[in-house]
Amino acid sequence: MSPGVRHFERPQSIHGFDSAMGSGIIGIPRDGNLGKLNAERQHLPIFSARSALLEQIEKNDNVIVVAETGSGKTTQIPQYILESKLNKRLRIGVTQPRRVAAISVAERVAQEKSCEVGQLVGYSVRFQEKVCPATKIKYMTDGMLVREAILDKMLKAYSFIILDEVHERSLHTDIVMGIVYRAQQLRKCDGVAGPLKTVTMSATMDAEAFSNFWNGAPMLYVQGREHPVDYLFSAQKVNDYVLGCLSTCIQLHKECPLPEGILIFLTGQEEIEEAVASLRNAMKESNNNLKPAVVSPLYAALPDHMQREALKPAPPGKRKIVVATNVAEASLTIAGIKHVIDSGCAKIKEFEPRTGLETLAVRKISRAQCEQRAGRAGRLGPGSCRVMLTREEWTSQPALPEPELLRCNLAGVTLQLLAAEVPSLVSFRLVNAPPRAAVRSALRQLWLLDAVLLDDLRRCHGATLTPLGYHMSRFPLDPRFSKLLCDAAKQGCSADVITIVSLLSAEQLFTSRRINSGANGGGSANDDGDAVAARRAKFESVHGDLPTYLRVFGHYRSVLKNCKKNAFGNASSSPQHFCDEHGLSYRALSYAWEVRLQLRQLAESNDLWNNTNNGNEERLSQVLSEALFMNCAERQVDGSYAVVGTGETVRIHPSSVLFRRNPDCVLFVELVETSSKYMRHVTRIDRQLVEPKLSRIRQVIQATISSKRQQQPA
Repeated sequence: MSPGVRHFERPQSIHGFDSAMGSGIIGIPRDGNLGKLNAERQHLPIFSARSALLEQIEKNDNVIVVAETGSGKTTQIPQYILESKLNKRLRIGVTQPRRVAAISVAERVAQEKSCEVGQLVGYSVRFQEKVCPATKIKYMTDGMLVREAILDKMLKAYSFIILDEVHERSLHTDIVMGIVYRAQQLRKCDGVAGPLKTVTMSATMDAEAFSNFWNGAPMLYVQGREHPVDYLFSAQKVNDYVLGCLSTCIQLHKECPLPEGILIFLTGQEEIEEAVASLRNAMKESNNNLKPAVVSPLYAALPDHMQREALKPAPPGKRKIVVATNVAEASLTIAGIKHVIDSGCAKIKEFEPRTGLETLAVRKISRAQCEQRAGRAGRLGPGSCRVMLTREEWTSQPALPEPELLRCNLAGVTLQLLAAEVPSLVSFRLVNAPPRAAVRSALRQLWLLDAVLLDDLRRCHGATLTPLGYHMSRFPLDPRFSKLLCDAAKQGCSADVITIVSLLSAEQLFTSRRINSGANGGGSANDDGDAVAARRAKFESVHGDLPTYLRVFGHYRSVLKNCKKNAFGNASSSPQHFCDEHGLSYRALSYAWEVRLQLRQLAESNDLWNNTNNGNEERLSQVLSEALFMNCAERQVDGSYAVVGTGETVRIHPSSVLFRRNPDCVLFVELVETSSKYMRHVTRIDRQLVEPKLSRIRQVIQATISSKRQQQPA
C-alpha cells in the first residue's frame, strides 16, 4: 500500500470549562495505594470542569455532555455525582452500548474507589451481573436497563441515569433513552419516587438532536486532550482490506520503536482469529527478524478474562498488537496504543421488511466512526491512523452513522417494550421515529411466533402479549431463540436447545486456519489441515450444522469432565489440546459454556427447564421448525435455494456441513452477504414439519402487500 498523508487538526477550543479544582477529589485519599490513582484522576481533562459540571447537573433535570474520547467522562462523572451526594442515596446507572466496556469501566472505577467490583461499584451485562444492595454506581449495557424497566417502569432504584456513547446510535441506546424519558415523566406525576435526572454523553459535536429530545436540555462541551493524529490514506483502492491491514501492521512493527502499540480494526471474529494467527506465525518465522510482540484478539464473544488480557500493557521489551472489532471504538482504554490501522469497514445488520429477512453484511463506516477509531491512537500522545480507504472514498462516506433503529429488525425490542407496557413503538418517544413498515414487520413476526395477538394483521393494531410472549420476554435473546427455549421445555429437550443457543451466541465455533498453541489459544501451526479436517469429520451430522454443534459440545464436555477428574493429567488431555486437534475455537467453546450456565439458571428460575426427552432428534426437529420456520428454504433446479414465502435466492455457506450435500429443504439461522446471500447454521428439515406454519406466512405476505397498496397514492 502506498499511503498519502493528511493531518486533521483537533479543535483549539470547544467552549471548554476552565474552572480548576484546588483541592483533592472528595472521598479519595491522597496517600496510600490510591495516591497514584488520585493524581491520574486530577490529570484528566474532565477534572477542570468538575465544579461547572456539577453545578449544571444539580440545576437541570437533563444535561448533555459533549466530551472527546479520552476526557474521562465515562469513569469520572458518575464518581463526581456520588462524591457530591447528588444521588441522594439512590443508584447512579451508567449505560454502555457494549458489554466489554461496561465490565472494564466498572473494574477501573472500582479500583479508583478502592472496592471490589460488585460492592460500591458494579455492573450488569447479558448473562452476568456483579451488584449488591450497597452498589451505588452500576454500569450496564443498554439492553439490561430495558429489561429492568419490564419489572419497574419508573426505575425507582435510580436517581441518575447516565447515557454514555449515545453518538453511536445503537438500537438499544435509542430505545433506552425513550425508556428513561418515560420513567422521568412518570416520576414527575407520581410525586413519591422523587426526581430522575439524566446525563446524556456524546463524543461527537452533533448533539443538537439529543438536546431536542430532552426538551432543550443544556449542552456542555468539555475539551479533550489535544494530541494530533496523522491520517494516512491508501493511494489506490484496497481490494483486500484484511491483507492491507496485515501488511501495514508488519511494516509498522519493523519501523516503529518499542513499545508503541498497534490497534487493528477488522469486522468480525473469523477475520480477527485468522489475522491473529497470521501475525503470530509471522512473529515466529526466524527469517522475518521481527521484534517481539504480543498479539491479542478483542471482540464481543471473547470470554471476559481474554478480553482483559487484550487491555493490559505489553510486557517489557515487547509490542502490544490488538486486533479488534468496533468494540474497541469507545470507552475502552487499551494500554500503549500509538498506531491505529483501520479497515474502514464494519459488519452491520440490515433488515428488509418486505421479506422479513435480516442480513449481516460488511459495509464502509461513517467518517465519525473513523475518527473515533483514530482517537484510540491519540490518548497518550501524538499518534497515527492508517485507513484502508482512498482519500476520495473517505470523504464520500456519510459524516455520521445511520441510526441502527432505521435499518434493523425491531422484533426483539418490540417484544421487550410490550413487556414493559409500551403499547406502540410508533407513538413511543424516540430521537428518530422508526420506519412504520419495520414496526409492522416486527409485530407480524411476533404474531407468527405466537408471542402477540393482533386485532388487525394488516394495520398491526391492538398488539397484546400472549402468555408465551411474556415468557419469551424474560430471555435476553432474539425472539426466535426465546421461543426455542420455551418450546423446548414443552418437548422435554431443554438441554439440547440451550446448548445450541449458547453455541450460536459464540459466533465462530470452527477455526478455518491454524492458530498457535499455548496461552494464545489455538492449534499447532505445523498441523496438517487435512488431518484436522479428518478428525473434525467425526462430529459432522448429515442432519446439518446445529446437530453437529451438539456433538462438538458433547465431546468438549466429556473432555472437561475427564480433565477435572484427572487434575494432574498431561497437557494432551486438556480442553485446549482437544480444540487444537480438531480445529475448534477454544475461546468460542469457553464462552458458550459460560452462556449455557446462565441460560440454564434463567430457564430454571422461570420454570422452563424440562429434560425428559433430551437426545431425541425428532423432538428437536419439531422445536426448531416451530421457531425457525420463517427461515425455511427449498432447493431449486440450479442448486440455489429459495426462501419459502418470499422467494429470496440464497445459498448454503461453504462452512456448513451441508455444503454440496444439497438437501431438499433446510432451516437457517442467519444470512451473510458477500458475493451472494449465504445461509449460515443450516439444518436439514422435513418440509411437512413447517407446512402448518406456511399458511400463516402467506397471511403475513398478503397483509404486507395490502398495507403497501393502501399507502400508495391514488
